[in-house]
Amino acid sequence: MLARGRFTRAAAVVTAMVVVGLAAVLAALIATAPSAAAAVSSRVVGMASAPDGRGYLVIEADGTAHSYGSVPDLGDQAGRGLAAPLVGGAVTPTGRGYWLFAADGGVFTHGDARFLGSAGNLPLVAPVVGGAPTPSGRGYWLFAADGGVFTYGDARFFGSAGNLPLVAPVVGGAPTPSGRGYWLTASDGGVFTYGDARFFGSAGNLALVRPVIGIDATRTGRGYRLFASDGGEFDYGDARFISSVANRGVLFSAFAVRPADDGHWLMTPDGHLQQSGLAPRLGAPAPGPPTVPPPAPPLGQVRTRLVPIADFVGPIAVRPRPGEPAAVLYVAERRGRIVRLDRGSGARSQVLDIQQLTTGEGERGLLGFDFAPSGGLLYVVYTRTSDGFVVVAEYRMSGATALPGTRRQLLIIDQPFPNHNGGDLHVTTDGLLWLSSGDGGSGGDPQENAQNLGTLLGKLIRIDPRDPPGSAAYGIPPTNPFRTTPEARAEIWAYGLRNPWRISFDPVTGDLWIGDVGQGSFEEIDYQPAGVGGRNYGWSRFEGNSLFDPNRAAPGAVGPIHTYSHAQGCSVTGGPVYRGTAIGGLVGTYLFADFCSGTIWGLRHQGGVATEVRPLDASATSIVELATDARGEVVVVSLAGTIYQLVAG
Repeated sequence: MLARGRFTRAAAVVTAMVVVGLAAVLAALIATAPSAAAAVSSRVVGMASAPDGRGYLVIEADGTAHSYGSVPDLGDQAGRGLAAPLVGGAVTPTGRGYWLFAADGGVFTHGDARFLGSAGNLPLVAPVVGGAPTPSGRGYWLFAADGGVFTYGDARFFGSAGNLPLVAPVVGGAPTPSGRGYWLTASDGGVFTYGDARFFGSAGNLALVRPVIGIDATRTGRGYRLFASDGGEFDYGDARFISSVANRGVLFSAFAVRPADDGHWLMTPDGHLQQSGLAPRLGAPAPGPPTVPPPAPPLGQVRTRLVPIADFVGPIAVRPRPGEPAAVLYVAERRGRIVRLDRGSGARSQVLDIQQLTTGEGERGLLGFDFAPSGGLLYVVYTRTSDGFVVVAEYRMSGATALPGTRRQLLIIDQPFPNHNGGDLHVTTDGLLWLSSGDGGSGGDPQENAQNLGTLLGKLIRIDPRDPPGSAAYGIPPTNPFRTTPEARAEIWAYGLRNPWRISFDPVTGDLWIGDVGQGSFEEIDYQPAGVGGRNYGWSRFEGNSLFDPNRAAPGAVGPIHTYSHAQGCSVTGGPVYRGTAIGGLVGTYLFADFCSGTIWGLRHQGGVATEVRPLDASATSIVELATDARGEVVVVSLAGTIYQLVAG
């Protein structure tokens, strides 16, 4: 066997002067359609220091601004019907005003902050993720996720990454002290320099335990600091180390550094403050410092069992629907039906019947579904009866029923063989649709599809079904990694997959998990830090960590976080990261199962390296999905007919 080298790169989320935390980046990626106001929630997305270092501003996504110390309370945008969430803010050089920046490019001024223009009326290709004022306070820059830079007042344009084939989205920027340059930073830790901004290093090549959430330039402009979401600090150039609170189990979404470079503040999404160095504690939206969670017990001490919920005919997938009571689940049957189940009353109703379009046999049939964030659209993926091709379609909902007459076909993938269809479908909170696609089938990837960027087979796909351009059925997100790669399909987010059967996103960190079914020897779990696209997972040169076909290439292949041999099963079913409340010992644990053995495992990791993998007590036959309900509790689906709740005990 030939072991495959591992490469782990954490996502970096960076800004400066104006601090846009991880929460802000997530908020910024929400669509800025008129309905986006409903998506604005209250959570801390940014902080900014006062010029004298004796105060700070705290910004929440819903428009709320909290002033502490020398920063005066000059009002905010709370309750004013924001069209898009706030992503950050900045205090004026006088300390007598501040700007608030929104994801749609809107700029709101308070005190002596002057309005000098905004991108709010522009057809943005990508959302604004942050902004920063000029040293004079008579101008500001806005930074977009695709690397675009917008200048207002005396802010000058020095260049942008908007025309570069970015591997990961830009998440913020920082001006130099002279105002004659700036840094742009991407979520993978890449740093781009313009004007008189110099490059001193980046976290792009580090195996970070947690993603970076921001950057702050030193007062000389000859260095900068990167901060990780666990409170870790990385220093470059003449930046002096202040303090790190990493590895305590606390996650932060925003920070600010005193202008004297002698202290900083970190804040959690729910508003708890952690200060370091000479930064004074002046107040916070939530009382007291962040609570350090107790260490999780070993997985071997966590007791679990399965409780039957209901029986169906070949259930294949389950989803909650936004806006519905927590007791309601939607259940897909492989034969082509989706049913609404009220777990409280036991009542059922048919939502959609496409049995005339698909045939549920072997690896074919209705394979997956999900709802748009509004709950008003239903997306399904199935294999077509006539030729076995994979089809993705959209239906409008009326009450709890999908309207057949509103069917809109989004995507068809030619399928040369009847197996390896993939078929997991997720719509994330930003409205983007993710689809897992198998390599086309047979065995050993005879057409070498997985490594071919010119086909959608053997890929993880990301498209935007909202407001497609022209006559297109969908749009391409501007941060898709192969959007500008010649002869590559722009829909591709990741490649080198054999038959990815169930993917999931950690609702806290945004990290992506993939269960990829192996050939004849190994099953694998792939881990991808939030925002890091373009990865090659190695099939069909590698199966798991083992060399499968030495005559095939897999450039830059990234190894799995975990594999298991066919002595323990034969077909992996990926699952979710547990973030519920019913089983405290499992919080933060990734769950997956095997279709053949019925075993359910828990996996814990640090920075993409597995630290503990153990089977749970609970097991079932023919597990085809582990999903979560509206409460974050795990539902286990058996193709044999029963869906279960995973509970403690």
